[in-house]
Amino acid sequence: MIRLKIFLLVSTLTAASAEEMQAPWTSLFDGTDLSAWSIEASPADEDKDFITLDNGTIWAHATAPDMIPKNHVWLLTRKEYSDFILTLKFQSVRGDTGNSGIQFRSRLDETGTMQGPQLDLHPAGPWRTGMLYDMTTGVNRFLAPDLPIKDVKEHLAAPGFIFHFSDDKPAWNEMEITAIGPHIKCVLNGVTVIDFHDEKDVLKDAFHRKYDVGTTGYIGLQIHGGTPSDLRFKDIRIKDLSAP
Repeated sequence: MIRLKIFLLVSTLTAASAEEMQAPWTSLFDGTDLSAWSIEASPADEDKDFITLDNGTIWAHATAPDMIPKNHVWLLTRKEYSDFILTLKFQSVRGDTGNSGIQFRSRLDETGTMQGPQLDLHPAGPWRTGMLYDMTTGVNRFLAPDLPIKDVKEHLAAPGFIFHFSDDKPAWNEMEITAIGPHIKCVLNGVTVIDFHDEKDVLKDAFHRKYDVGTTGYIGLQIHGGTPSDLRFKDIRIKDLSAP
């Protein structure tokens, strides 16, 4: 009887997943407009155009000495997502010393601070790209690998890791992010960078419940405050698997 119950439960979950996977793809950026997004910046940065459209791409740029943001700048979806598959392409300039990331299940708090998990996008140390970092106040550490930021070193990069700069061929990186329940997976250029199962319910703890993040929230592209950045994004689409 116990085996039968387990079998039925697994079968139900498998069927539900298969049904969810039939959800259509939706474009979040097709190269023409940013209607699915909003730009969020602190008062000190809101008068500068750090995020613009250029040649069919989203150009996140902060390169001139008078164009370095004092705080993080965000391009956030106007819609919240819980479970999803997100695909996008991004391009990074060789020598970029900045830092960025793909925020998800996140939101800005009342102080303008972003709370929630992020997949790192780190041109200065490209081997960190795709690793799972948690920006939530009180956490501020990597979840995959499960280490403080100071202990995350290059030897922890995924076997076969691939990263392209804009002067490489191909010049674009392809990333796929899957977030379904406690399972978060990032594939970069065909290589699985992280495959995280939140077995300890870290993303549901008191820190995350305080800001209503970790399981639901917005998707965002980051320009890191205080450092130069020169990144481009295109072909962003999402399969929304959130329960109705």
